[in-house]
Amino acid sequence: MLRTLSSLFLILFLCGCSSDQSSTSDTSQETTILSISPKGATDYAVADLFVRSDYLVLSGYPGLPGAIDQLKVFNDLMVVSTKSSPACLLTYSRRTGELITSICEQGDAPGQYQSIQDFQYLEESNQFIVLDRSRKRIMYFDGSGEYQREVEHPVAFSANAFAIFATGDILFYAANGHEETGNRLIQWNPENGAITGQYLPVIPKQQQFLRIQESNNFYQVDDQWHFAKAFDPHIYQIAAYQPPTPAFRLAYGESDLPEEMLNRSYDNVYEFFTALRKTDYAFNRLNYVEDTDHLAFFLEWRETFLFALHDKKSGNHRMVSGLTDFPGCPSLEPDPFLNYGPLAVTPDGYLVFYLEDLTADPTLATCLRKITDAETAPKEVDFVLFLGQP
Repeated sequence: MLRTLSSLFLILFLCGCSSDQSSTSDTSQETTILSISPKGATDYAVADLFVRSDYLVLSGYPGLPGAIDQLKVFNDLMVVSTKSSPACLLTYSRRTGELITSICEQGDAPGQYQSIQDFQYLEESNQFIVLDRSRKRIMYFDGSGEYQREVEHPVAFSANAFAIFATGDILFYAANGHEETGNRLIQWNPENGAITGQYLPVIPKQQQFLRIQESNNFYQVDDQWHFAKAFDPHIYQIAAYQPPTPAFRLAYGESDLPEEMLNRSYDNVYEFFTALRKTDYAFNRLNYVEDTDHLAFFLEWRETFLFALHDKKSGNHRMVSGLTDFPGCPSLEPDPFLNYGPLAVTPDGYLVFYLEDLTADPTLATCLRKITDAETAPKEVDFVLFLGQP
């Protein structure tokens, strides 16, 4: 533990979305087609994109927790995993900003994890569940952060992410597939160790490095899990013991990435991305989130990242290349908004964005100190988050 308190900053904003882009329904496949053109991306002033905004400071961790790796919201809890050493799972109150629990048990001893690949929170039992990819196990901690137990999952795959059904079964996403079957979604019962379902086989033509570009694969919407993976235009609905069903298909028109680009032979991932960035194709969707009314994600197009926000009720979209005229920080450049980092959504519909590396941006640090009336030195401010309610 170090000498200083960590800080997280959040902006809450309500979105008034309007656009000339809309969705159409593919009735033959019962999949909603979301037609989104990256060519319409533009910078927006905060006041033009959002109805209201505010800042909230989260603090209480007695140290420097490092950068945020994942960010999730469970009712009144804001939970982040960090890239620090040790890697930690930190829980804050979404209402007061106060630190509630910290789990920093990285190591090889009993009750410790080697890494936090993914995590979930079970509200009914007040338990945190950590996926330790390195040791192929699921670890359970109580609401106070105390270690309870751990269960090894089958060793024939390495999991990237997981979701938990009401049945108690766990659905793993293994980007490189089950070693024996090649399936990437594996449903498993932790009580008896049985595999209860396998879905979405690996595409043999696509090289392994294409399957590691993953982030935020599972998202819960109205008690139902949705699943998204990079370089797949579909957003899937998933129920226990059932194969995934496409709920949405993201269509970029002339910028749709053709399958043959993924099936080509590349020497390495650098060559692959270099080739894509020379095209007009949209690709590399990251950090997909969704609630009852909206869905949002980052995507790469040419040599820039964009932010897409879709209103499910109206079918309207906004494609955002950057935000300007931040409240209290009118001179802030749009780039800090679009770092394509962790993205989440609260139960009452506020989107949550992460702005990385506050200490490297003295303009942002100065603005936030003024807005929050804080005298904290820039080096003591570790994270900045941006929240929103479409």
